Amino acid sequence: MLKVFAGLEVAVMIIMMILGIVMASYRNKVKVSFENISPDIVGEMMAENNIREILNDAQGPLQCCGFMSYQDWGNSIPGSCKCSESTFCTNRPGNLDGPAIIYSRPCFPIASDLLDLALTVSMGVLFGFAVTALLCLKASLLMIRQVRRHNGGRGGQAIAMTAPGYKLTPGI
Repeated sequence: MLKVFAGLEVAVMIIMMILGIVMASYRNKVKVSFENISPDIVGEMMAENNIREILNDAQGPLQCCGFMSYQDWGNSIPGSCKCSESTFCTNRPGNLDGPAIIYSRPCFPIASDLLDLALTVSMGVLFGFAVTALLCLKASLLMIRQVRRHNGGRGGQAIAMTAPGYKLTPGI
């Protein structure tokens, strides 16, 4: 059973290392993709109602307005951009409809930082599990070695392990 456990730990360790490396690679690709986002892409995204609803729902909790700026909303800034008791407030530009005081920060940098944090934590968890699997593998290999030593090697006669100073008396 210890050998099966050791084999499973090797498999788990390899899988966690592969997933951790893939996560690190994906994290770097996401960073590069986010740095190269253009206003045309933002315009296409804002044209979709689903994206507009998601952004509208996220603006209040994230204390931000618009994807790249408040201008993403066009002439009508939604009520979710209304700023109250925050250090990130600014006055709404004069010719736009919406709340008088809005969040000055765009949502994109906040969302990209949160995604980067989530990917970094995931990567840390995966590598942490890989290290734990390595430690469990080492412990199981030590136990296998201990059992072999006390069994007299492969196929040897099994003997009871005794404490120093005590004799085993057969038949008792």
